[in-house]
Amino acid sequence: MAYAFVRLLVCILLVGGKQGATNQLAVSPPPLEVRLTKPPQWEGGCLKISFDLVNRSATTLFLPTTGLYMDSSTRLLSSEPEKNGRAEWINVYGASDIMRLLETKPLGPGAVKHYEYCAASAVGVVDQAKKLWREIPVRGRLRIDAQYYLSDPTPHADRTQGNDSDPPLKRWFAEKQAPPEEAILITNIPCPKDGCVRGCDGPPSVLEGESVNVPDVFQHDREWVERGKERTEELRKWGPWHTNLVRRT
Repeated sequence: MAYAFVRLLVCILLVGGKQGATNQLAVSPPPLEVRLTKPPQWEGGCLKISFDLVNRSATTLFLPTTGLYMDSSTRLLSSEPEKNGRAEWINVYGASDIMRLLETKPLGPGAVKHYEYCAASAVGVVDQAKKLWREIPVRGRLRIDAQYYLSDPTPHADRTQGNDSDPPLKRWFAEKQAPPEEAILITNIPCPKDGCVRGCDGPPSVLEGESVNVPDVFQHDREWVERGKERTEELRKWGPWHTNLVRRT
């Protein structure tokens, strides 16, 4: 019986050790951290954002030169109950229609890279089907998405060049590279200094079919803009929470 008790005790210790190791792995920090250096704040009509990318690993990380994206929170208005009110994100920085060759910059162990941006107070959205363009405010929450690679995705590429004259090998690596890792930070967007109207400090509403168009060419189309103003005015009449089921305007 003593031998059986010893075996049981050993099993308990082994299982406990495995669970402890699993817990340690679960809470290990990601290699790249997005760290705010100060809270976002409104200055001169734009949202000033200051943050660092911190390499918390013991190896070099590789940051793509076009791998930073910032999104603002929105709330979807839909005639379908299961979709209505769903939280979504809309891009305010980083989206581009220009196809670029993959270029990366190394970030050594423990290294820190600082960034400062100023996001506009509103972003234009387009409904292609209804041929309209309108602006929605940047408010609610902000998401910073920083892409990175654990190893150099272009080990044979010369990072000093990035045009059509690049050798085929570099273009091949740009097309065949593995998808990057992502480090994400989500933070609240403050009210402007003059305050927020009651009910208007949360995410703005977008309708199905509305999205950011890159490049934003329709902001100069008078007819598209007028139709967008009509939609915005109708949404305003419903109140800040838009509890009605949406009918397409």
